[in-house]
Amino acid sequence: MKKLLVFADHWMNYSPGQRYLIEAFWNSLKKANINPVLIPLRTPDDEHIIRSKGNLLKKSLLIFKWMNARRLHLNLITRNDVVMVYRYVYPFITNWFERAVKKRAKATILVIDEAYWMQEPLEYHSFIKYIESIFCKFPSILRYFDGVIVTNPYCASLIAPHSSSYIIIPDVYDTDRFSPSPHRNTDEKVRIGWSGSHSTFKYIKPYIP
Repeated sequence: MKKLLVFADHWMNYSPGQRYLIEAFWNSLKKANINPVLIPLRTPDDEHIIRSKGNLLKKSLLIFKWMNARRLHLNLITRNDVVMVYRYVYPFITNWFERAVKKRAKATILVIDEAYWMQEPLEYHSFIKYIESIFCKFPSILRYFDGVIVTNPYCASLIAPHSSSYIIIPDVYDTDRFSPSPHRNTDEKVRIGWSGSHSTFKYIKPYIP
């Protein structure tokens, strides 16, 4: 059985983006004789600190806590056939961790969705998003991956100038398959379908009467 090591931000069944792009394929991977193992960066306690107001000291200490955790996680790489990274190995300052993964791994895959480029801070963890926005890893991070998975043509257009080794796997819904019916009764009320999380719901509010 092949072994797949996945570096991601959160634990299983927590982050919507991570569920749609990584965890949704868990059973399919196992059926294909591939054993996936998720290595999260954050813990539930870390997330509580991030979401709380204030606590700047504790939030700052997380930067170093996560750095030490990822250094230990690097020791797991050589036991696996492929390493998959959701967005980044470590979010701040340096590409050292991504470079270390590339040196140790037999094959590397990066998974990026459109949320990677959303720099608008979210209220509950604006400190972390602010630090991420200062030390943006794109596009320099791409050199450390053999292939990139993106979620739509927009993401692909950002990747294409820097790498030709990418594929598009639509996240959540493929709008080529799921689209409004051309036959609609104009007397009916407008229905808006929404799939997302509380943190991204604000993007649909302008369309609500």
